[in-house]
Amino acid sequence: FVVPAGKNPALFQAANEMFVKYHLDSPWKNQSISSVSPARTLEGWISLLKEAEFEIRSLKMIDTDTAFYDKEELVASMVGTTTANWNIPLEISSYFFSDLVDRMCELDREIIDEEGRVHYKLSRIHVVAVVK
Repeated sequence: FVVPAGKNPALFQAANEMFVKYHLDSPWKNQSISSVSPARTLEGWISLLKEAEFEIRSLKMIDTDTAFYDKEELVASMVGTTTANWNIPLEISSYFFSDLVDRMCELDREIIDEEGRVHYKLSRIHVVAVVK
């Protein structure tokens, strides 16, 4: 299986700002900045899988870079994939994610390449494990 690792600082800073701007609670509202879920690190997965008595066949951090043609395409993707996960009201979802993508681009100037494509970087942990 594949688990998001949450290693995109521009995304999370922009998201935190948008939750404040739109007076919404973030899904991670009650987590301290210093507390990283064990399921977001390789070490955490090793511990969780050993505790559950799984044999690890493969465990890798995979950094992905998905290129979108432009900001609008990334916004459309986020509206379709993240609205429900983050509990964003549908009627403001396109505005929320449009502002989020604009802010991400301000925070990380390398998101947009010389050809105008928008790069959405996200790390994932790939896990292959079997019951002992």
